[in-house]
Amino acid sequence: MQLKEPLSIAEYKMIYRNEMALPGLNSFVLRCNEGVTESQDPLIFKQSYLFNGYPETMFYDGVHYIPKSARLVGNDIAEKITPLLKESFKN
Repeated sequence: MQLKEPLSIAEYKMIYRNEMALPGLNSFVLRCNEGVTESQDPLIFKQSYLFNGYPETMFYDGVHYIPKSARLVGNDIAEKITPLLKESFKN
């Protein structure tokens, strides 16, 4: 969530509450994001960019999406796995 730009006020508050409940969680998530690339594993789908440009709150809470963002995530995953599935059926 903290990679989305811009963050809404509600999202800033969620990040703060997450950090108060689990100190270090946000920095851990950011470090994990830096250490993973899609090129290392075809089944890793980075979506940290997906909500950029959406000023509204895209998260219900710290980890659950609102319906609009769930559709964006689903569509993005579908676009990425469709070629993998087509290739797997050829074999």
